[in-house]
Amino acid sequence: MFIDIKTNKEVKNVFEVDWMIAKTILLLRHNGHKTLYCCSGHPHKNETTSQTYILFEYSKKTEKVLIKLISKLLSNDKFSNIDFTVSKDKYRGKRRIMFEIITAHDDFKIHQKIISKVNKKILKYLKEIM
Repeated sequence: MFIDIKTNKEVKNVFEVDWMIAKTILLLRHNGHKTLYCCSGHPHKNETTSQTYILFEYSKKTEKVLIKLISKLLSNDKFSNIDFTVSKDKYRGKRRIMFEIITAHDDFKIHQKIISKVNKKILKYLKEIM
């Protein structure tokens, strides 16, 4: 539950966003990409890597933007040790698409520093693409 500080009333229709990727989420939502959930960092699968991801309601428009974004990120030599992926799935009959950033660090502070740098480029590239 979220409460408005000024009115002390419950606030509905809130989308919680991790601070590290908040500007990226805001830009994407403002341009019509429906984000469902996000996380700015937690251990990934084998716990020797960390991931940050944004889950979207599937649309061809979102898929095209994410693919263009990944191609720009992959062409940047500074990010050669980072995995960027786009994957599609279905959950309760609804199609979704996920943008994921995986770093080879299980130390969350190192992951945060990397994501902070990557996110600046993501914002720049998204503004060019959209």
